[in-house]
Amino acid sequence: MTEITIEKDTTFSEEKQKLEVKKIESKQARESSMEKKQAGPHYFGYLSKRSKKEKIPEECIVCEKIVPCMLKNVTG
Repeated sequence: MTEITIEKDTTFSEEKQKLEVKKIESKQARESSMEKKQAGPHYFGYLSKRSKKEKIPEECIVCEKIVPCMLKNVTG
């Protein structure tokens, strides 16, 4: 039976912390840029008012509010 001792390497944990901070900052930057892209140049309800012959803009296709935007003026 051999005793195993573990030495803490402070540089490893410091590097790990820096990496975690970078991951968080990167995620926040991606989320911020996605919000800007999703806002797009059009207003909410644009898809319900556009002509049926017009193509749906790319930024509208990736927007999470596409269905409510299309159905904004639909009455039941």
